[in-house]
Amino acid sequence: AVVSTQSTGGIFVPSGWWHQVLNTRHTISINHNWANMHCVPCMWDYLRAEYGAVEREIEDVRELMSEEEWEEQCQMVLRANVGWEYKEFGEFVRCNLKRFRDDGSQLYGIDDVKSFLDSFPF
Repeated sequence: AVVSTQSTGGIFVPSGWWHQVLNTRHTISINHNWANMHCVPCMWDYLRAEYGAVEREIEDVRELMSEEEWEEQCQMVLRANVGWEYKEFGEFVRCNLKRFRDDGSQLYGIDDVKSFLDSFPF
């Protein structure tokens, strides 16, 4: 489908909808790419990959710490690098699942989200 807007017009594109924009005049575009439940699986994959990168990067000091200290250090570096650590990410997911359950709406991929939440390391 092709959608055209007039001056001062706007359009909302839901998360997960592929789209392309062609501006035919000088345009100001305001975008928000929100972290939402639709993209949780990709966010989790990214966070786990970054955690692995953190472990590899600081592996040389692992023997100087207990397992608990090691985990805390990795999470601290992960948060510094990407702005999230596992506990915060889990809280974000749980909060959104609760909100969706409370208002009765359907959530895209909720079974997938619930199943990998069970495997979170917290």
